Amino acid sequence: MRVVWFAVVGVACGASKPTVSTQPVDDVPAQPELVPFPFTPDQIRAASPEGREVVFRIRDESTASWQRITFAAVNETGASIEGRAWPEGGAETPAEIGEATWAELQAHASFPLDATAVEPGHSVTVPAGTFSATRYTVEGDGETSYFFFAPSLPGPPVLMVSELADGIWVMEMVSSGIPTSP
Repeated sequence: MRVVWFAVVGVACGASKPTVSTQPVDDVPAQPELVPFPFTPDQIRAASPEGREVVFRIRDESTASWQRITFAAVNETGASIEGRAWPEGGAETPAEIGEATWAELQAHASFPLDATAVEPGHSVTVPAGTFSATRYTVEGDGETSYFFFAPSLPGPPVLMVSELADGIWVMEMVSSGIPTSP
């Protein structure tokens, strides 16, 4: 269940200039075998203007790393997203650029109905702040994962914790917003 929201965007190397497809998109409907999505594609789009940057710290018992996603170009149907990663104390990698529709980003929060509990009303504190959140608890494949989605911040979870056979894996939001120039 170590599915990181932005990792499945399909970031690909080689694009010289961010572009965004202009093909129309239909909302991805919540299917009967899935729990309801935490956000609509329109909510994700509204919360992800061009320039929005989200930074995560990812850790387990022995390692830590950072990931940054930036909405490089956006339109009504989707976004061009730059992804960067680096180990704790290491250098940031060159950007990998990929595209996703708002409905594809929504679909990253597809969880099976028979293995998921949805519980609103949680309070979560991460480096990005304290958020009221809805917790999605997903069980399967010998592990339990907790995804905390903040209604005030549509998009990826502000906190994800996976209890694995070999330990705990944590992804926490460090910041989200449009960086300001110094």
